[in-house]
Amino acid sequence: MRQAKSTVAMISGTEIATLAEVAIELTPDVVVLAARTGDQRKLNGKVRDLQGLIPAHIEARGLLSDWNEEPSIYLP
Repeated sequence: MRQAKSTVAMISGTEIATLAEVAIELTPDVVVLAARTGDQRKLNGKVRDLQGLIPAHIEARGLLSDWNEEPSIYLP
């Protein structure tokens, strides 16, 4: 299971709680919170919040993309 947003800040407490409810119902091995950009420490905090809401046998993970906002130029 996963929840992905553009930024870490966009992952709300309500969404974390909803994801936890679904995880409890479906009992996956892993639940992933993912964002394209943001602060890794904040994502880690949200993952800890999620882990606190789900059973210990379900692992919560965070994934932060290495997306770069700078323009890219590709030459043929």
